[in-house]
Amino acid sequence: VNGVEQGQLKGVRAPSSNNPIQDVSHADFACNTGVYTVLSVPAGAKVGAWWGHEIGGASGPNDLDNPIARMHK
Repeated sequence: VNGVEQGQLKGVRAPSSNNPIQDVSHADFACNTGVYTVLSVPAGAKVGAWWGHEIGGASGPNDLDNPIARMHK
C-alpha cells in the first residue's frame, strides 16, 4: 500500500490448495478461504500485489514454472 510492503499473504484470500471447491453452497465458494489480516487502504492509495505459482516463491533455483507455468500462458 503506497509502496510499503504489508507482508506475505496479508490482506489476500490465499487458497489452501488448488483443488476446486465442488460444493456450490459452501461459504468458501465465492471467495475461496477466509482472510485473516485486513489491511487499511486510504482512498486514492496505490495498491500492488506479488503473485507466483507457489506460496513463498520458486520451488527451487531452476523452477521453470516460476512465476507461472508455461502451460498457463
